[in-house]
Amino acid sequence: TTTNALAEQINTKQLDKIDSPSHYFTADIEGEFGREYLPTATTLQVKAGAQVMRVNNDLYGGWVNGTLGKIVEIDTRKPGKEAIIVELADGDEVEVYPNTWEIYNFSVEEGQIQSNVVGTFTQYPVMLAWAVTIHKSQGKTLDNVLVDLGTGAFASGQTYVALSRCRSLEGMHLARAIRPTDIICDPVI
Repeated sequence: TTTNALAEQINTKQLDKIDSPSHYFTADIEGEFGREYLPTATTLQVKAGAQVMRVNNDLYGGWVNGTLGKIVEIDTRKPGKEAIIVELADGDEVEVYPNTWEIYNFSVEEGQIQSNVVGTFTQYPVMLAWAVTIHKSQGKTLDNVLVDLGTGAFASGQTYVALSRCRSLEGMHLARAIRPTDIICDPVI
C-alpha cells in the first residue's frame, strides 16, 4: 500500500479476525530515535495466528529482513524473557526476542570518522504483515504481491518499488490498473 494508515487498517482488520488473546509489547526508546527510523511499532500488538514479517537479519542466517512467517505461540513462561514463536515459510520455527537498533551521529576528529550512538530502540523485530507500505517493502523480495496504489502513487519511484518486490509476474496482482499518473520520475534523473 502507499500509506501507513491503509497498511494499519488492513493489518488491524486481519488481526481482529483471529480468535486468540492479544499480547502487547512496548518498545524501550532511549536518546534520539526519530519516528521516521522506527523499524516496527512502539506498541506491538500480536496474536498466535498473526502473519508477521521479520524486520532484522539473523546473525546466524536463519532469516533476513523481510522474511514472512506466522506466529504459532507467545511463550510467556519466563517473565521478562517472553519469546514470540514464529513459523517461517520453510516450516522452521524460530524464537524471536527483542532486538536493539542504534542511531549514530558521525563526526570527524583528527581526520578520523567517529561514530557515537545517540539513540536506541528495543522491540521484538517483527511487524504485522498482511499489508506493508511500499516504502517499508524496499529491499524485500516476495513470492506473491497484491499492489494497492490506492488513490495514487505520490513519490518518485514508488510504483517501480512496488512492482519490483515480486519474484515473478505470476505472483503479481494489482488492486487496480496502473495509471500514467502513478509513474513518477524524479526530475533530477
